[in-house]
Amino acid sequence: MSRSPLGRSIVFSVLLLVAMAIGCKANKPSPYVTKFKFMPPAHTAELRVDQPYANTAPAATVTTTIGGVRNDENDSGIPSSIEVRITVDNRGPGVVSIDPGSLDLHAGSTLEFPPPQTEPSSTLVVQPSSSRTLMAYFPFPRGETYDTTKLKEVRVTYVAKLDDRSFPQTAVFNYLP
Repeated sequence: MSRSPLGRSIVFSVLLLVAMAIGCKANKPSPYVTKFKFMPPAHTAELRVDQPYANTAPAATVTTTIGGVRNDENDSGIPSSIEVRITVDNRGPGVVSIDPGSLDLHAGSTLEFPPPQTEPSSTLVVQPSSSRTLMAYFPFPRGETYDTTKLKEVRVTYVAKLDDRSFPQTAVFNYLP
């Protein structure tokens, strides 16, 4: 039984519309402003319980990256912000933690960002032989946007703890035009 040219056209048109609808849903616009790139790509710190010059592996490493500059995404609940990712790779026997309340972000030497919205919202706790990531979204200060803020240098500070020992951290990133 053969189909008429009209029947084949209708089937083809329906399949094309379904494919277009699926494609439109899958291609959500990126929440990131693409003109912002920062160097270095990552800042890694070693948490050691022994002397820093010892020939032993660190108990943990903490890697900080700038995830990007985000547009205001009303449906995601994340404001226009600078996204910071802090990944802890705990190789030792102790517990590593980062309190989101210790996080600060500055642009240049004077502009301090408000406290971040974080995931998880409570203290990040990383058990031995585990890795976890803290996501921090620093909203732009009142009256500022990514277009008006000078992001030539961005400085992230926080305190990582290995058991009860504090390791203050500073990661500096430079805007790459």
